[in-house]
Amino acid sequence: MEDRKGELVVMLAGYDGPMRAFMDANPGLASRIGYRLRFEDYEPDDLTEMFRRKMEAAGFVLGEGALARASEALRYFHNVENFGNGRFADEVVQQVIARRAARPDGDVRVIEADDVPGVEHFCKLSATPVLDPVDAADAEARRRVAAHEAGHAVVGLAETGRTDIKVITIEQEGTGTLGYVQHEKKRDRPLPTAADLRAELAMLMAGMAAEERECGAFSAGNSSDLAQATACARSYAATFGMSEAGLVQLVPPAGGPDACKTAELPAAVLAQMNDLLAAALERARTVIEENQEAFEKLRDALLAGQTLRGEEIAALWERHQSPAAEEASAPAMTDESTIKEHDDEHQA
Repeated sequence: MEDRKGELVVMLAGYDGPMRAFMDANPGLASRIGYRLRFEDYEPDDLTEMFRRKMEAAGFVLGEGALARASEALRYFHNVENFGNGRFADEVVQQVIARRAARPDGDVRVIEADDVPGVEHFCKLSATPVLDPVDAADAEARRRVAAHEAGHAVVGLAETGRTDIKVITIEQEGTGTLGYVQHEKKRDRPLPTAADLRAELAMLMAGMAAEERECGAFSAGNSSDLAQATACARSYAATFGMSEAGLVQLVPPAGGPDACKTAELPAAVLAQMNDLLAAALERARTVIEENQEAFEKLRDALLAGQTLRGEEIAALWERHQSPAAEEASAPAMTDESTIKEHDDEHQA
């Protein structure tokens, strides 16, 4: 390559995970690559629009309900590895055309809702393990998930002043996700204080607190939350020296070979981490109780519509938050440096 500069271009392409592994395989490889481009996965609305345009370009007219049914399949699979891309939209187009060809009646150019295969059909075709919708949550489980996600949102808004929520959903996905809260991509606070981390911990533990309130106990769907909360508590006690366990840095911010594994941390540090998690859970319970009206409105709105967008969430919170939460969150609303990206997922 060095001998043919300006004449030879080498392009390497692949999915994020395999490409990172490829680059890490040889320390000298990364330094030889001048430019890196990352293309974001298509969102469900992008895939739906792609499907619509491809069908119209092929001469078809989408009848009532056809686009919505296709959108359901595209949304269900968009986060499944190797599915959230244009090739799956092409696959849906081909499957729809094939099914329409098998139906002899009516105008051959018109695609009805029944001509669009359901999610179950694509689950059977998938080589990647996906959660079959036959295992979908029942009414009680949906209520649990709605409460879980509403809890995260309410405590996040009340404790951290984070107003960057992009979407809250309890729509099941093929990845096994039953619901999540997604935030806009913002930068981290550069110098988080102990209070900042405790607020973050309360938000992470809020799904569990909400499930307790709604169902009497939390479920195993808290795994992702607990993993993130444990990592946050570990940073608090073993990286930043903010706990009573002492100032020795046992876990450097960047990790490394000298970093202690969580299970190998001193008993005093582990005890402090557990105390932090317990205190965060208790704080989340208190905040949800103080903002009971906002919590219940968010929960019920999710049960009614399955997905809430940022504007709807902000409007609900503005109308129903407690006076104490309104006073506490007011200064943080203009401070983007306090906000970071966080995707909470309630897993099946």
